[in-house]
Amino acid sequence: MPANLDVATQRIVVFVSSFTTLAIAIPALYAQFVMIPNFRRKLSSSGITIEASNPSLFAGCLLTVGLMVAVTIVATLPIIASDNEHQLQEEQFLSSSINFCEEDFQSSPYIAEPANTMSSLTCYVPLALFGLVSTRHGQRAKRFVVIYSTLLAIGLGSMALHALLTAQAQGGDELPMLWFTAAVGFCALDIIFHRYNKTIWLAVLVAGSAVIATATYIGGRHDFAIFYMLFSVYCQTMIFSLIYITLGIDWESISLHEGLQFKAAVLYPLTIATGWSTVLAVWIWVSEMLYCNAVMQDGAFGVVVAPFVWNRVVHPMWHFWSGMLAFLLIQVLVAAHGVQRGWGTPAIEW
Repeated sequence: MPANLDVATQRIVVFVSSFTTLAIAIPALYAQFVMIPNFRRKLSSSGITIEASNPSLFAGCLLTVGLMVAVTIVATLPIIASDNEHQLQEEQFLSSSINFCEEDFQSSPYIAEPANTMSSLTCYVPLALFGLVSTRHGQRAKRFVVIYSTLLAIGLGSMALHALLTAQAQGGDELPMLWFTAAVGFCALDIIFHRYNKTIWLAVLVAGSAVIATATYIGGRHDFAIFYMLFSVYCQTMIFSLIYITLGIDWESISLHEGLQFKAAVLYPLTIATGWSTVLAVWIWVSEMLYCNAVMQDGAFGVVVAPFVWNRVVHPMWHFWSGMLAFLLIQVLVAAHGVQRGWGTPAIEW
C-alpha cells in the first residue's frame, strides 16, 4: 500500500466511497424498479411499446470490458514472460507519491507495472479515440471533444505513471482526471440550467475552479490526499448533477411521449449502467488501496490466488470499469444535451 495512505487517509477513502455508493445505489434502485416500470405503463396505455434496452446495454458493457481484458493479456504477456536478469534499482528512480499493488520492475527494467501500463493503453485510449472520431454530430460538439480529449490524456498519463512511477508522470495522470471531471461537471450543469442560458458564465466558473484545482494540486502534489479530496469534490458534483438530470428535469415538457420514451429507453438505462459501473470501479480501487499489504505481505486470503489477483488483476479492473463509466457518462450527457437542442430522440445502439 502507498506509504501516504495513513489511517486518517484510509478513513477518508472509506467514508467517501461509502457515501458515493449510497448516493448512487438508492436512486439507481428507485429508477430501475419504480420509475422505468411506471413510464412503460404510461406509454403502454397509449399503445406505445418500448423494447428493453437494459439487456443489450449490459451485454455491450460486458463484451467491451471482455475485449479490453483480452487485448491487455495479449499485450502484457510478452513483457511478464521475458527474462529480467539485469533489473534496475527501481528505488532510486521512483518519485511518485503513490504506488500500486503490482510489483515494481518485476518483469522489465523499463516498465514498472506492465499490466497496469497496458490496461491504461487498451482501456482509456480506444474509448477516447472512438468518441473523437465519431460521425454523429452530437459527439463533435466542442464540449464533448474537450471531454474525450481529457479522457485520452488520462489514458496516456496513466500509461506514463505506471511505466515510470515518477512525480512528473503522476501529474500527467492525475491532472487530466481533474480536468475531465471539471469538463463533465460543466456539461451536466449546463444541461440543468439550460433554460436560463448561462453557458458562458458556467464555463467561466468551471474553468476558474479547474485553474484553482490545478494550482492547488501542483502546490501539494507530494500528498496524494490533496488530489483525492479535489477529485472527490468534482466527482460528487458530477454524481448529484447526474441524479438531478435523471430525476429532476421534466423531460416530458418537451413532448409527453417522446420525453417518456427518452427516459425509459435511453436516459434511465444509461444512468443506471453508469451508476453501477461507478460503484464497481470505486470498490475495486478501494480494495487495492486498503488490502494490498495484507494480501501481498501478510498472506491474507491465501498465498497463491489472492497475491496474483492483487498483483496483476485488481488495478487493471479499475481501469476497465472506470473507463467504461466515463464513456457511459459521456453518452448520458450527449443524449440529454441533444434532446434539449432538438437533435431528435436518441437510441441506444451497442
